[in-house]
Amino acid sequence: LAYGAKGNDTTCALQGFFFQLGLCGSSIYISMLVCYYFLKIVSLWDEQRIKKVGLYFHLFPWIIALSTAIAGLKLKLYNPRTRGYLCWIEEYPPYCTNSLSCERGDNANNFRWSFLYGFVVVTFLWLSVAMTWICLKVYKYDINQTNSRQITSQTVQYVMAFTIPWIFNLILSYIDEK
Repeated sequence: LAYGAKGNDTTCALQGFFFQLGLCGSSIYISMLVCYYFLKIVSLWDEQRIKKVGLYFHLFPWIIALSTAIAGLKLKLYNPRTRGYLCWIEEYPPYCTNSLSCERGDNANNFRWSFLYGFVVVTFLWLSVAMTWICLKVYKYDINQTNSRQITSQTVQYVMAFTIPWIFNLILSYIDEK
């Protein structure tokens, strides 16, 4: 499907596996990092208390990311993308749900949303709520408001740094669905 592409179903499946593992894991890791900041700043947890749940902050993203990546292998979801040059969750042959029966990757769009985009949307919502809460907490205790502006700027930048790269993928996925 891509000019000059070399490989087979196995190499495509491997690329899709690692792509899914990285995208899903990094998105959920961001949620866990926000949980840490939220517990530290808003809930006023000390380091000792946070260390007790720290292992879960690492295990949760790995368990979810590995589960979805392995499920993608088992369900034969990893195929060449119709947009781009990589292998990920895609129907094969391309656009088969519109006219033919799919050999592999049936219901790919539903799996993209449940295996990745759903986590991204939840991460964005959690990120927005938690960062707003953190800003309000800092604002409440910052009498001279010297740090409030800086903290607000940093939290907005943090949310935007996550959101901007993802928004285009979500829009394209929505368009492909139609």
